[in-house]
Parts: sequence; C-alpha cells; structure tokens
Amino acid sequence: MEQQLVAVIHEVQFGVGCAALPGHARAAKYLPVGGDARSTPSRQGIIMRSMNNSYTAVEPTRNEIDALEGPAVLEFGAAWCSYCRAAQPLIASAFAPYQSVRHIKVEDGKGRPLGRSFRVTLWPTLIFIKNGREIARLVRPDNSAEIGEALRKISDAD
Repeated sequence: MEQQLVAVIHEVQFGVGCAALPGHARAAKYLPVGGDARSTPSRQGIIMRSMNNSYTAVEPTRNEIDALEGPAVLEFGAAWCSYCRAAQPLIASAFAPYQSVRHIKVEDGKGRPLGRSFRVTLWPTLIFIKNGREIARLVRPDNSAEIGEALRKISDAD
C-alpha cells in the first residue's frame, strides 16, 4: 500500500505518471521534508494545485519541469529567508483566484541544479510557466497585483 501511495503522490503532484513501478526510488524521493508516504497529497510540500506553504528540499528535475502541461509557478526560496517570508501573504493573495495553477515551491541554495538552470540569484524568485515554457519572472515581488498579472498571463487561453 505504501508503495502505491508514493506513486500516486508523484502523479498527482507533477501531473505526469511515474515512469517506473510504484515505489521506485525516483517517485519516493519527492516526499517532502518531514513527510512520509502516508501523508495526504494536500499536505505534501512539493507541487500543489494551488498555493503551497512548504518549500521542498528535494527538487524536481529540469526535464520534469519542462514537460509540465498547463500553467505552473516555480517559487525559489528558503523557509529562513526574510524576503521569502514577507512575500508569502502577497503570493497567497494573488493565488486566491487561480486555484488550478500548480505551485512548485523549491528550497534553493548553492549548487542546487534546478535553481541554477533557471539562473536564480535572489529569493524569492517566481517563474511563471505555461506548458513547460517560461512566460514571466518576478524577483522579490512587493505587491500582489504584479503576481496576479503574471498568473493571468499563464492562465489565459492560448
């Protein structure tokens, strides 16, 4: 049962099927810091269908991000970062009308490959993606209106 939960969590959060059998190490590595396979998907700290409150220490690969379909927001930062903490109410406010947008909250740091592949240098950095392609980027946003405008860009029909 636990192996099936790991695979389901991976599929729900990334919107893609696990390429391996349930319980494969690739799926298992996406469990959040402090979580386990018995945690409900709504409590996972990786990719949520709406506003996410936890940074994950284990990041998805760039190929997985590039393969995402639909709108998604990558948020790079750290729980201890004062700029990141200050931006959370703004991000939550902007996300309120966009519940269907994936929110991928990645703990960034020196040598972290996903952040480096997006050339992240300051936190928080929000990267707005549609069908695996970057549409907009905000670094240290200071109002929810600019976040909302970027969310609108990735949520609009093609």
